[in-house]
Amino acid sequence: MDCGLQKYTLHNGKTLVIFCKDNVEMLKVFARIREYYKSKDFKGIIVDNLEQIIDLYKNKYNVDYIGLWDGLNVPKSIVFYFAEKCNNLNEREKMLVGLLRTMPEVQYIIAYITNSSDAIPHGIAHSMYHNYHEYRDEVNREIGKYDTGKINKLLSARGKHESIFLNEINAYSISGMEEIFNGWFDSFQWHIYYKWYYRRMIEQLEKIYNDYMSRNQ
Repeated sequence: MDCGLQKYTLHNGKTLVIFCKDNVEMLKVFARIREYYKSKDFKGIIVDNLEQIIDLYKNKYNVDYIGLWDGLNVPKSIVFYFAEKCNNLNEREKMLVGLLRTMPEVQYIIAYITNSSDAIPHGIAHSMYHNYHEYRDEVNREIGKYDTGKINKLLSARGKHESIFLNEINAYSISGMEEIFNGWFDSFQWHIYYKWYYRRMIEQLEKIYNDYMSRNQ
């Protein structure tokens, strides 16, 4: 992508990692595609522009969408589905589609801002869940041992679509489940649900992640 964005690949070329200079740059490329894929409000919908997304998150979730993400990630197939249905791709989106057409081996894209720390392991966990069915099956079996209703409710409250709950639990177990439980610190619920009930699940998911990472660089 010749637009000032640095990039490299992981997992034998299956995962494309793109560095963006700041949140605005990243959102210009990925926000509409991300919402089309992950949002319970916009899933399967072509949003007209970034401003429409910003307004919904401000009015419904009382959050600043620009500052909300330090990384975004989507499957390549979703980028192409979005591009086929969208009749007003912006220049950044067009460049992303063009780049991916020259990289047939890529199956998943991670974007993050250059001063981000947690976005990379979070995105990599998402990409492995998508790219490796053995990893996905093992993760799903581990998560299936637990009642994740509390986490699912918190994910929904953050605007996540239910179709990605398992993958989100996978990724947040690697980058930090405390982000989902934000606002619950030092509360009874925090100690029951995070410190005690989900601790073993998180430890096992971290073990699965580290094992697959050691074998799929």
